[in-house]
Amino acid sequence: MEIPAEPVIQVYGIKAKESQLYIYLAVLNHSLYTATEARSSPPFSNKSNQGLMMQTAKQVLEASIKRQVDIGAVSKRSSPGGPDPHHH
Repeated sequence: MEIPAEPVIQVYGIKAKESQLYIYLAVLNHSLYTATEARSSPPFSNKSNQGLMMQTAKQVLEASIKRQVDIGAVSKRSSPGGPDPHHH
């Protein structure tokens, strides 16, 4: 029977070296997570970027409405303005 060069200590079925690795990874993960929790400045914090964002959003909205009208998703009919007494 051979004696291992390093004694193997097991805690809850996990070898000591493996448990050290898991602890190290958990601490590393926690430190990276807390580093990303700091507040960052919003991407559109100044006025020129806000104007550009609003202009782009308006263009996207107009294109979407035009596309819906073109495919017939938006009705061009007007409502008669009340219940139809002869409907049923």
